[in-house]
Amino acid sequence: CKFSDLQGDAIEWNVAINDSDILISDHVIERINCTNGKINWGIGIGLAGSTYDNNYPEDQAVKNFVVANITGTDCRQLIHVENGKHFVIRNIKARNITPDFSKKAGIDNATVAIYGCDNFVIDNIEMINSAGMLIGYGVIKGKYLSIPQNFRVNNIQLDNTHLAYKLRGIQISAGNAVSFVALTNIEMKRASLELHNKPQHLFMRNIKVMQESSV
Repeated sequence: CKFSDLQGDAIEWNVAINDSDILISDHVIERINCTNGKINWGIGIGLAGSTYDNNYPEDQAVKNFVVANITGTDCRQLIHVENGKHFVIRNIKARNITPDFSKKAGIDNATVAIYGCDNFVIDNIEMINSAGMLIGYGVIKGKYLSIPQNFRVNNIQLDNTHLAYKLRGIQISAGNAVSFVALTNIEMKRASLELHNKPQHLFMRNIKVMQESSV
């Protein structure tokens, strides 16, 4: 399907705690731009569970889903997951995911935004002139309720060499006493890789982060 020129989210799957085996695949999403002042509008694909919980109970999470083969352009945030478990995001092509869209919607600028999730894979993401990934805490009213854990990020390309300004690269918060994070085969140009907090096990392999020379 093709979704274009929308104010709200192209695909929204909210409080989906009773659903499983969800496949969202083979879509084109373009020009999602909330200009009407609505809060949290303007996302390409959004999935959410119920209340954040750092123990990650199955009955509160959106789970067992795949988001695949998505082409997205011209929006503030392309793929969004809150309180998810056991999922895969793969084969994503993104261009021009910038803060120029949905300026007053209060959503983070990122191609992939993950909040308070457990046991997931992000694989084969190609981004050009775009904000990269935010993998962060589940937060409600300033309270940090859960931190991402047990995930792999693989085969990531981000090229922002032709952007007029610098955007988010890959920003990760991860932890918990028993947890792992694996970052493999990542290449970024004019973008930064940030890691906050500390998982029990951290694996990093084949990572290239290139910045512009100041000379």
